[in-house]
Amino acid sequence: MPESAGEPINPYSAVSLHEIWLRLRRNKRNGLPRVLPVGADGCSTVSFEKNLNASIAEISRKVLHVGPDGPACRFGPLLEISKIKPDGGLRRIYIARIRDQVLLRAAHEDVLRAAAQCGMPLRLPSPGQLLERVREAFRQSPPIWVLRTDLKSFFDSVPRHKVLNRLETLPVHPLTRQVLRIWDRNLRGRKPWNSGTSNDFPLSGLPQGLSISASLAELWAMQLDEPMEERFRYFRYADDIAILCRSEEEASEALALLQHLTRTLDLQLSPTKTKVEKTEEGVRWLGLIHYPDRTEADPERTDRWFRRFVAIRRATMQKLIQTELSTDKAAILKDFEKGILDEIRGRTSSRPSWYAGVEDTGLWKKMDSRLHALIRSVYRKAGISLSETKKLPSLHQHMLGRKVQLATPPHSNAG
Repeated sequence: MPESAGEPINPYSAVSLHEIWLRLRRNKRNGLPRVLPVGADGCSTVSFEKNLNASIAEISRKVLHVGPDGPACRFGPLLEISKIKPDGGLRRIYIARIRDQVLLRAAHEDVLRAAAQCGMPLRLPSPGQLLERVREAFRQSPPIWVLRTDLKSFFDSVPRHKVLNRLETLPVHPLTRQVLRIWDRNLRGRKPWNSGTSNDFPLSGLPQGLSISASLAELWAMQLDEPMEERFRYFRYADDIAILCRSEEEASEALALLQHLTRTLDLQLSPTKTKVEKTEEGVRWLGLIHYPDRTEADPERTDRWFRRFVAIRRATMQKLIQTELSTDKAAILKDFEKGILDEIRGRTSSRPSWYAGVEDTGLWKKMDSRLHALIRSVYRKAGISLSETKKLPSLHQHMLGRKVQLATPPHSNAG
């Protein structure tokens, strides 16, 4: 039933939660249907959708039924998944039950709305916007030194109780405060090989992988920004920080203030990632190498990007092994090329946007050579000859087009 006109929208009504579900099910980059990750209860997207209306209504009813101890909703344990980071360490990602994903997304969107209303945008800027601000700072007064650092174990270190107290200053819906307090009390993790509650474990900070964790972490870290921006050319992207300096002394002053501010927020800077570097030698930050007069893509990061193309190839090879029919092979190859094109065009990755403004040092042509060899190997496996005249997908051409588009002023063709 639609909510009455003129009444404030309740983010936890069945109507609102159903809209949340539709957004969760849609991939924001390409608009295609998205399968939600399965949490500790084993409930899949297909299972949840079999009784979608009843499930949404039940979630809403438990939130809206406010007793002496608050809403009747409860949160299940988060499934812990460990992923190997490029540096060899482990990153722990947490997955909520699907019903909890819906409820936490509703809280997350309400927090974003309330913060934006107070002039505190919690959504991270696009890569292009941030990097253009950095380049503009370089153009205005080229720095000689850059202090770069990051917040150590950022999500794990955010004091959850304190950030929820800070939330009290925002005009969030009253139920959002109560829902998040219940979430805070219920927060537990569970290993994939365990069942039952006996081996569940408490979690500190904000568990990575949840949208609400991202918004609360930004709400906490943004307290660094104003005092740093008042004195320095300071840039932060989540937990990655860069400060442009005219001298080593200025870099030392910036580091001292930043260390003081992080301590007041119960955060720490990473000692191994805190460096003061000369820009003429190139400063690596956010996957790019920054020089006084240009920005280049970091080859180590582009190699990581190329692994995504390798993964598409690997999945395609597995499909080809399992079929002998030429019609099936043709369909598989069509899906393969679509996957490659989607990755190049940024429909499945933010990397093309991230690299749009970098200097072309010949890296994209080199990646094209590797990519075309990869594509030809798939066609050989399928036993299908690849025409010499067939135009293969090109990273170089796409990145060139993006750079031209970035350099073209808006409405330049207007009469």
